[in-house]
Amino acid sequence: MENEVSTELKKTTLIWWRYGKEHERADPNPPQIRNNGPEMASASLDARLAHTRSDDENDWRIWQLAPNLIIERVEQPMPSWARSDTMFHYLLDDGIAVMENFYSRRYGRLSYIHICEYSYDDLRQTWIMKDLFTDLLVSNDGRLVTVLDLDDLADAHEAGLLTSEQSNKILRHTQHIIRRIMEGGFPFPEMRQAHLAARLLGWETEEGQPITR
Repeated sequence: MENEVSTELKKTTLIWWRYGKEHERADPNPPQIRNNGPEMASASLDARLAHTRSDDENDWRIWQLAPNLIIERVEQPMPSWARSDTMFHYLLDDGIAVMENFYSRRYGRLSYIHICEYSYDDLRQTWIMKDLFTDLLVSNDGRLVTVLDLDDLADAHEAGLLTSEQSNKILRHTQHIIRRIMEGGFPFPEMRQAHLAARLLGWETEEGQPITR
């Protein structure tokens, strides 16, 4: 298994499309969700990609392990919700992004799961993760804690970002992931593979321990 992962590891890029929130950096008091149009969306993606590609090649943070799995280590300086054991798991076929070891003031350390969709942008030569608004919090023992941002989904629908059909699809997909978690499917199998890859890459906590749950 270890050799299999190590031979598949390759550097890649992946950028988050904060769909309906592309204005966040430009507006000091941004509304939560709005329809920004293709030009602002494109500019936001280009800025995020330029930032990612400015990383040191010798300390690359984003790696593809398998066709369905990309991992990312949190960049420095770390945001308030992250620690040295925080990492991202992007499950491309499953339409989810797992932020493992997310630190919440209210709930402590847990996993933050984004419902999303992925595409590969041939022009930019990068993976794009399009955030689809709804999120899940899962405790370290695999228990569903809460569902977040259903109001964001409603706001996106009202702003014309989503059709009723698209909104229904997101809700059904959210419920599908909830069912997997409730049936004992968390942590997802890909996360175990990601931990092995993190060890191969030398990713460690500040205490010199491998990144694990």
